[in-house]
Amino acid sequence: MKKTLVAPTLGETILLRHRHSPGVRVSISYGADDSSIETTFSNREILAASSLLYQSLQNLGLKSGDTLAIVADSSEKWLILIAALTSMKVVFVPIFKTLPIRDIESIVEKSKATFLFTDSPELLDHFAKRSNFNVIYDVPLNRPTSEPSLPQVHFWKDLIRNRDEESSTDFESALLDGKPDGILALIFTSGTTGQPKAVPITNRSLMSVYRDCAYGFDPILNPESEVLLSYLPPAHVLGLIELLGVFAFGWELHFAPPKNDLSTWLRRVRPTMIFSTPRFFEKLYLTMIARSSENTIVKKLILKPSLNAMIKKPNKWNPMRGYVRSELKRSLGGRLKFAICGGAHLSTQIVDFFCGLGLPIYEGYGLTETSGPISANRPNAFKPGTMGKPFPEVNVRIALDGEILVKTEKLFTHYLGDPSATEAAFEEGWFKTGDLGFIDPDGFIHIFDRKKDILVTSGGKNIAPQKLENLLLEQSPMFSDAIVIGDKRPFISAILALNTERAALLGEELGLMVTDPKHLVKDPEFLRHVEGLINSANASLAPYEQIRRFIVLPYSFSLETGELTPTLKLKRFSIARKLSKEIDALYEDKTQ
Repeated sequence: MKKTLVAPTLGETILLRHRHSPGVRVSISYGADDSSIETTFSNREILAASSLLYQSLQNLGLKSGDTLAIVADSSEKWLILIAALTSMKVVFVPIFKTLPIRDIESIVEKSKATFLFTDSPELLDHFAKRSNFNVIYDVPLNRPTSEPSLPQVHFWKDLIRNRDEESSTDFESALLDGKPDGILALIFTSGTTGQPKAVPITNRSLMSVYRDCAYGFDPILNPESEVLLSYLPPAHVLGLIELLGVFAFGWELHFAPPKNDLSTWLRRVRPTMIFSTPRFFEKLYLTMIARSSENTIVKKLILKPSLNAMIKKPNKWNPMRGYVRSELKRSLGGRLKFAICGGAHLSTQIVDFFCGLGLPIYEGYGLTETSGPISANRPNAFKPGTMGKPFPEVNVRIALDGEILVKTEKLFTHYLGDPSATEAAFEEGWFKTGDLGFIDPDGFIHIFDRKKDILVTSGGKNIAPQKLENLLLEQSPMFSDAIVIGDKRPFISAILALNTERAALLGEELGLMVTDPKHLVKDPEFLRHVEGLINSANASLAPYEQIRRFIVLPYSFSLETGELTPTLKLKRFSIARKLSKEIDALYEDKTQ
């Protein structure tokens, strides 16, 4: 019988899954799209490799209470390593591989890690010569094996030789020996408003998330039958939940190669469900709109108007709905039943659009400090535009200033090494989430902004920027990002980042002489069009909220250029600092 398996600890859950369904598959693809190598592992093989790694790590001197950092691409090796570390009571620290080396080094030091697992040659070179430090190195397939021969460098392949051996009795006993309050991992917060803080994730908090997910999604979740395409890194708490869900739900997990076109892998893997952040759906939405504007008569005269009508009225009958639905289904592999979205708020317009095409997107709400979701939309309780209802075990209340307060067994107890931040995070036992919102009469959580992001104009008006930013983004798919500014300023302004492909198409539609975004942002006709979109947004705003001036950037914000965190959240302070001259120019007296 296929079923969800959630024990009091991760170790016991791992062992239960192995005994119940040892054949569940995990697939990893290496390389580029056309020259990829796909390898499949069963649960039985993963546990056997974990047993060998357990013995090897003990021989290297790793012991209970130690900490090991992981900076590597997602693969089955994460599962093997985490199972071994869980049995040893060693805390693992997942770190985004995209972070600069100085930030990785800072996290390694703050977490007091003495071991590092990596597949990065650069990180190997950086950490290999550290004293009292060990590096476990997984040599990339496309790199020669002539790596440094140092006593503190250990090769992954040497630690798991004879992978097909059955797991040892000692290893299995160690998996069963965990305690609910034992710390499994340290996950560092994204650091959008300051330095990242280390959050301990316990067996109790993680297993509570899986129990609630099993409860909430029982009507549509088929244990051991779901197929997932994973692209979220496990350093993102949602990515970690997806990864370790292999043990709780027995789903077949495929890892997409990093920095590859995800659309190719969706068609190849044909997932039945997907975990994602809003940016995936925002890009998919923009792509569908852009394709409807391609230079064919059918698309311009029939598809584009129909698509625009579906965006405005997603539930109204449309003759092209069947065609658009089939195209969407094909592009996502043909089997996708639903999606789970977290990490930030997704525009209600986009949620309604995809729901109208038969793809429900279930948004949830949670933080690193709550080990993931504390509420979620789900099949029997679905209201687009909200963060869903709290799970049964979770208590939520709204403070007098609108801040969302939480009590739950999913909650962390402290920030590692930061007692002052810990004290500031709680009020009479309630965790202060930092998010402002309310609970509607039906019990659904609404969030309208981060408390720290609230703008206070020089006239004393409080402005919630997220509301305005979402409204701007809904005006046109040409805008990839929007940030409103105005704290301690006399009025509100906006920074608009362009989706370059969509902006170029719009330039053609407007009959402009230029379509290069670098020139478009200086074109008077184009700027008048943008001003018209802003005026449309302003029509639904109070006078003090209205956007008076704006900057249009000829590019989208990105992780590489420092405007986004690894979890793809906007780094408002960094963006404001980078554009400080342009922002100051907006407030030069132009008779306002």
